[in-house]
Amino acid sequence: EEKEGKGIRRAGLIVGVITAIVIISAVYAVTTPLTFNILDLLPPNQATEGVNLLSSQFTSDNVFPIYVVIPINSTFNESTYQYALSIYHQLSSIQGVTAVDSPVSPLGGVVSYNNLSEYNYTQYISHGYMLFLVNQKYQPFSDKAFNVVKNILSVIGNKGYVGGGPVDAFNILNFVNTDFAEIFLLITVTMYIILVIMTRSFSVAGVIIFTIMSAVAITLGLERLVFSSMGYSLFAIVPLFLVAIIIGIGMDYNIFLVARIHEELEKGNNMEKAVEITRSRIGKTIVFLGLIFAGTMGSLMLVNAAILQEIGFALAVAAILETSLLWYYLAPSLLILLYRKLKVKPKMLI
Repeated sequence: EEKEGKGIRRAGLIVGVITAIVIISAVYAVTTPLTFNILDLLPPNQATEGVNLLSSQFTSDNVFPIYVVIPINSTFNESTYQYALSIYHQLSSIQGVTAVDSPVSPLGGVVSYNNLSEYNYTQYISHGYMLFLVNQKYQPFSDKAFNVVKNILSVIGNKGYVGGGPVDAFNILNFVNTDFAEIFLLITVTMYIILVIMTRSFSVAGVIIFTIMSAVAITLGLERLVFSSMGYSLFAIVPLFLVAIIIGIGMDYNIFLVARIHEELEKGNNMEKAVEITRSRIGKTIVFLGLIFAGTMGSLMLVNAAILQEIGFALAVAAILETSLLWYYLAPSLLILLYRKLKVKPKMLI
């Protein structure tokens, strides 16, 4: 009979240490500042430098202005002019706003109602709507620009519509910040249900889910540590991208582990021996599969673009963790503890 490995004899210690690391990483990762400022994450080139130059020097005519559309119920008369004028003053008073082009300010400055006919103000009126072009002095996708967007949304409320590049970026970032936990929970619950059906065990399915999510937590913690020290914020879509990819590869490797242990149990081996045989016979194969995936994804770190480096680093680290430390130690140790405490053995539907 093959000798039981140290990792199995110390299953409780291994689970405790790794769980502590996971909890610390998760707490650290949850507070990670996210960004949608893609210009800062791209390599310096003529295009990005041009946008930055235009944003900083031509503040009254932005490359990415903010559009505000207000419905009106009548033709543009003096009453409508006063209504537009009040909106103009509200928008102009927002910190960071440099100019507002509108029916009452066709060239950025207010024009009296009696003198409007001398200007092409009708370009800002169409089919019962007024258009306000709001220009601001910040980089279009920076946090300061997003503060301007928030203030504009607060001013306009349900009176009209707000759009434009900075607004779209702000909405995506806000969606990730507010809904990521819900998305994460939905993915986790869905995968858990599928695993319960496949493994015919609530606890074994829980082991697989915990192992996969441990990889996500540790990776995001390391991602923040590394890139924050380099002066970068984490690009907003990286956590979602990471969760989706790692759940995919983690499911494969962990189901492979459970299925292989099930085969050894069917041969008549006891639980601990089945786990040790599985680790010893296919452990190196799993590690090399992880290294191949990590090498492929990690090659993105060679590109001089922080956004690709963040994605490549996250996927490479997660793959290495999933197929080495977590696959070889955490998942087997959890399965051993389940058997010792509850006599639960892995089963497979197919």
